[in-house]
Amino acid sequence: MCRVCIVRVRVASLEADLAARYIDRTESMRRWVAQRSECAVGYVRMCDCEEKAGLAEFARAFTLEAETSRALVLDIRGNDGGHVAGVVLSRLCLRTLGHDLPRRGRPVRWPAGAAPPGPCVLLCDECTSSDGDCLAWAFRRLGLGVVVG
Repeated sequence: MCRVCIVRVRVASLEADLAARYIDRTESMRRWVAQRSECAVGYVRMCDCEEKAGLAEFARAFTLEAETSRALVLDIRGNDGGHVAGVVLSRLCLRTLGHDLPRRGRPVRWPAGAAPPGPCVLLCDECTSSDGDCLAWAFRRLGLGVVVG
């Protein structure tokens, strides 16, 4: 005779799961932008304007995307705010003045970490708040590119 045992399971969302989903969504957007632009446009996402999450995420992605792209999309939709918009703006205002030609390897933009030479677009929405709003306002005011949202 076959016995059936019923077990009740309660599923709880883990904070690590949310972080993994966020990273997956960000990477899929980066791939989508690269595919549509034939790798000419970089994508940088900032979840907030705090040092630990948003600024670290910006620094990692911006350094890579600025070196390899001709244009940039900065996505701050849903940005909770913080206090590092000034640091982000200083990086976006830094323009390429020349190129360093090493003996080995490929030419590198100088100064290091300069914004891409092409256009920049900033994406924001109704959930962008506090320092994220300041970032969008200053981006437009400084003429760094187009603000969408």
